[in-house]
Amino acid sequence: MSSVKISSAKILRQCHLDWMISCNNPTPLEFFRFIQPTHKSRAFEKYRKTLEQAISFCKDPNKQLKLRNLRETVNYNSDWDLWLLEKKARSIRDEVHETNVEVHRELNVLVRNGGKQKEGANSNNDSIEDKIEEGGSGDNHSTDDKKEECSDDGNMHGEEDKIIVHDILYCEISATQAEQDILKIYRSKFNNCLVMDLRLRSELSLSLDQKLQEDILHEVFDEIDKDYITDEIHNFLTDFFNADHGKQGWCESVRRIAFSENDSELLQCTKELLKGTLGRFVKAFSLDALNPLRDVTTLERPHLNQFIHPLIDNALWIFASINYMSGEISLQGKARAMADGAGYLNDFSNYQIVCMEGAKPGARNKKNVDDDKKNIKSMIQLFNNIIVSEASERRQIYTGLRVYGATAYKTELSLTMLDFRGTYRLFEVDRFNLPKDWTDMPNFVFMYEALIKWAMCVRRTRENLIAQRKKRRMGRYSEARIAKKLTRLT
Repeated sequence: MSSVKISSAKILRQCHLDWMISCNNPTPLEFFRFIQPTHKSRAFEKYRKTLEQAISFCKDPNKQLKLRNLRETVNYNSDWDLWLLEKKARSIRDEVHETNVEVHRELNVLVRNGGKQKEGANSNNDSIEDKIEEGGSGDNHSTDDKKEECSDDGNMHGEEDKIIVHDILYCEISATQAEQDILKIYRSKFNNCLVMDLRLRSELSLSLDQKLQEDILHEVFDEIDKDYITDEIHNFLTDFFNADHGKQGWCESVRRIAFSENDSELLQCTKELLKGTLGRFVKAFSLDALNPLRDVTTLERPHLNQFIHPLIDNALWIFASINYMSGEISLQGKARAMADGAGYLNDFSNYQIVCMEGAKPGARNKKNVDDDKKNIKSMIQLFNNIIVSEASERRQIYTGLRVYGATAYKTELSLTMLDFRGTYRLFEVDRFNLPKDWTDMPNFVFMYEALIKWAMCVRRTRENLIAQRKKRRMGRYSEARIAKKLTRLT
């Protein structure tokens, strides 16, 4: 038994020694990340012994000199404090990850019930957020309460508006076979839902035959996935974020992003987006232990204003010429609804075509469910407002209309779109987690590709809607038919 223990200990010590010699930056913090210690003094002693052995056994003079300098300048206590902060944050992230399945179940149940929750129903996974709330975060709850009250005022109009929009679009829209098949399934099993939720993890999507689901995804996303993120954009982002700039070099690398006459319009816009948004992440990362992206106690408004709103604002303006405004924004339409942000068409009509809801990093799971439901209702309201307004102005109806939503929960952002094919259909264009520190730099590729893809969808809708409005007014017979529908609104 003792020989086995000795052998295992030797193997472990050799493993630590090999790591110390091969690691480019063998600080105590990196060592703690490697061995995952629980005891402070033992971790310090283990690092000292391993460092001394590495200095003795290392055959590379430059590496040996580097290790000696490290021995003289190392700050054990500071690195241990950083390790404890990281360990705590990782523990919280792991617990949050375990709640994701439950959150999606709640979303499915809520959507299935038409947005109505059972009385007395509570989330079973709020323990982390509850502890934060009890700590007195000082967040403004009255604002959320007011927004909920405002959104509830529009419930009486929802079904009536849906019927009117359905009647207006009924003779204008043609549906593919896949769209017809899914509509039948929706009406037979999910007709009491707010929308036809075709996001990949929705109850409806999970119940679909694989071929039918693939058919509808091909119809909706083939152009989006292939044309909006070109090889040029992907290669530029991949090369940029996988380069070894070093912690101190990222600020300078952002400043050095250069524009070329040979760049495509899409690449120029991508570079402009990086120059306008990446700097705030680099600044946050440089704060190390004070990094707000790792602080689950950050309040909602500072979190949204510092990271979420600027990303959406820049992406929509640069790629789609959409004027995005954040704050307590009143939504257009019959209901007195509010949103955390809204994007305007930026022409003489200035329709709102984008709405956004967000929460602080330490928000409860119920807030995610409520924000998702609220944003779906807001998207429906924006869609109805555009269709009814265009019909009232006797313009030809743009049947390909889509409106767009963004929902921020913790550090995840979901980017969605809604259209109408016999009923409202909801799709998720993409989703991503905000990068949190230097180790996440390659993940910026996914973040920016998701934002660009979504913004390009908005751009296409804006261009098509404006082009449609330049056509002749609707014919007399169409106007007579629609006029009968619009009289319900008066």
